[in-house]
Amino acid sequence: MNDGLVLAVASVGPEAEEIWNPISNQVIRFLPGANVIAASGNSVAWIGGTACLPHCAVHFTDVKTGMEQTIPLPSGVTTDDDGAFSPNGSTLALPVGIGGYWPGRHPAAVALMNLRTKGVTLLPGTEQAPGPTYGPESAFWSSSGRLFVTVIGVTHVLTWGPGDHRATALPKVRLPVLSLSPPQFQGGYPNLIAM
Repeated sequence: MNDGLVLAVASVGPEAEEIWNPISNQVIRFLPGANVIAASGNSVAWIGGTACLPHCAVHFTDVKTGMEQTIPLPSGVTTDDDGAFSPNGSTLALPVGIGGYWPGRHPAAVALMNLRTKGVTLLPGTEQAPGPTYGPESAFWSSSGRLFVTVIGVTHVLTWGPGDHRATALPKVRLPVLSLSPPQFQGGYPNLIAM
């Protein structure tokens, strides 16, 4: 909510979330069948379950009004990961699997979902071939509207902004090499704070 913190505080059953406002100390919305993947202002983005292929969608709920819209992902594209809203709330950056779930045998990319036009675009430059040492992509927005993307197993940081044709690697930024395989297993995503 714009005047408080919105948290999906508990899974209240199989694939359901409660949205809690700590200012009022009340549950303000119950989302049955939901897995919350992002929140911004009064908007919550969520997916319903994981068995959606070949036609997956992301649902957007206004937690104050209950109004909902659904934007389908392109055929064969799926997600079960966290997304990130742009600072103005008009775009959701979402790590996706292409042809199947990630991590796995399928390629991945970042999709940009335009909430105004309901268009979905796979962001060129973020495509990732499947590999045993790569993990899922994570997307972060800066307050100025630049998108940054990191991947476990890759040392570069990608960036994209409105008007750019594709995401490109930042030339002077290198992350440590992390692995999903023992003995160097890294259970979390690379942390990146975008200002």
